[in-house]
Amino acid sequence: MLQSLPTTPAERRGFAVHPSIIKTLIHEQAGSVVKAMAELIMNAVDAGASRIDLQVEEDGQFVLRDDGHGFDSREEIEQFFETFGTPHQDGDAHYGQFRIGRGQIMSYARTCWRSGHWEMRVDLEADANNFGYDLIEHTQTHTGCEISGTFYQTRFLERQLLSMDSWSDMSLQSQVLYVPVPIWVNGRQINQAPSEQQWDAEDDVAYYRFNRDRFATLDVYNRGVLVERIRGERYGIGGVVVSKAQLAVNLARNAVRHHHCTTWQRIETAIRQRFALQLSRVKKLTDAAAVKLVQDLIGEEYLVDYQLRMQIRELRFLPDVHGELQTPGKLLAGNRFTLFDGLHMGIAERVQREGLATVITPDIMALARQEATDENAVLLLKRLRERLGIDGGAKFIPFRRFVHDLNDTVDMVPEHDLTPEEKLVLQCLRYVNERVAYCCYKTWGQQRQIKVGKADHLRAWTDGTSYIMFEKDTLSAIRTHGTGWLLQILAHEYAHQERSAGEHQHDFDFYHRYHEATLHPEFGLVADMMFRRYITGLAKLAIVPSKEHGRHLRALVRQAGSLKTRRQDYPNLLIAAAESPS
Repeated sequence: MLQSLPTTPAERRGFAVHPSIIKTLIHEQAGSVVKAMAELIMNAVDAGASRIDLQVEEDGQFVLRDDGHGFDSREEIEQFFETFGTPHQDGDAHYGQFRIGRGQIMSYARTCWRSGHWEMRVDLEADANNFGYDLIEHTQTHTGCEISGTFYQTRFLERQLLSMDSWSDMSLQSQVLYVPVPIWVNGRQINQAPSEQQWDAEDDVAYYRFNRDRFATLDVYNRGVLVERIRGERYGIGGVVVSKAQLAVNLARNAVRHHHCTTWQRIETAIRQRFALQLSRVKKLTDAAAVKLVQDLIGEEYLVDYQLRMQIRELRFLPDVHGELQTPGKLLAGNRFTLFDGLHMGIAERVQREGLATVITPDIMALARQEATDENAVLLLKRLRERLGIDGGAKFIPFRRFVHDLNDTVDMVPEHDLTPEEKLVLQCLRYVNERVAYCCYKTWGQQRQIKVGKADHLRAWTDGTSYIMFEKDTLSAIRTHGTGWLLQILAHEYAHQERSAGEHQHDFDFYHRYHEATLHPEFGLVADMMFRRYITGLAKLAIVPSKEHGRHLRALVRQAGSLKTRRQDYPNLLIAAAESPS
């Protein structure tokens, strides 16, 4: 199809942005009042200020003053105040990249800007249908720049702008903590120059302070202004990084553009080197470091040389079925593996103890951010063994086979499946648990975890070291057998120092420990303590006690007032003793 020739030459036209789009951009960019105020502070630093003062009043009024160069002419106002997004030249600003940050405060307050001979007034709420400002020229010159205003809403204002909390994302201090220019808020300085602080490391692009705490984040500051807080799991280490050079950040200034920022790539290299150094110095990793290390090992980018491989193989960071941390050199060196299903604890411990297979726990899968399936476990084991140079063939055995074959073992019952009274009895046992362990071993700190399970022929059982499992129906038997019977069972399991489920024997040492526990003077008092707690719990749950317990309680109430004593104040003493927490 033939096209007709144009009758006039082509006219080159530029695109324009409607003012309403700029207004929308301002509102969308404004993340918080604190962020908006931080933008004004960054603008003041870019303007060459040597000091910044902010005064905030309870009624929502504020004044921000700086001694920077301000606006010298109408042309500068038109270019740098009136126009949003004026491009920066390399090196002309400490922070500026987009020249739209000043708009954030306009979303939260009506403002008056005073600089040089000029005054600019902005009120976006009053100017709902239009977008602009009022420009006034004065005969007197105003040094620097002064921004005064009134916030549209004052809720949480004092808590955010005046809080001296450097750890809260919602405080102004946390946002500008390391800005190199002194910042004063209502007469108090809220920042500290990084050059005056002590750091763990420093190079030509950043200052570094590291933290191995399991809950630590890595706080990233762009030349002293907080950009983002990265979970410690990403690099295996937390702390603070304050860049000396400008970071490439997104439009909202709440994240570094990691793949587009050469400065950050150098910082990231320094962080990774610190993590590697940390590995060479410790024998046990934090949770965050363990996640980071496993992620690196299964990833393609992480290069593991021989020396580092040997170091990693001796680190304790892989949890076994007993909840203890093991080294890869020990846990991954077997030739048979299985993945614990999270339910049959007794079977898992028996498999591990008797060397039937190495039990991989769901916790190890969680370190790799993998769903706990047999297929994923096989792939993870293969990858970790390859990366750490652990040779030899390995066979994976589905855990369900052990569940089927080891039928004399028992299952764990989730506590949310217990009745209210069964939960109460479990709480009572845990209340006296440490005291019963003391009666058996004569030292504190010997207690084991008390759990609930299901078995056909057992009242309770133990692995001999870490837990004692009560059969679910045994808890309910408190109504017919009493608290003393349950405590005797607890002492019986404490007397076992090896697994008591399945085939086992009671030797002389067992009987000695059980005899010593049940005859200990504390043991009878423990029974009283547990009975009181049990009855109190029944009352709170509005559960009627058993017939035998009911007789016991009625006898106590009936006789309490008629007990003979030589002291006339005995009834009061009896009441005081009953109410005593001990």
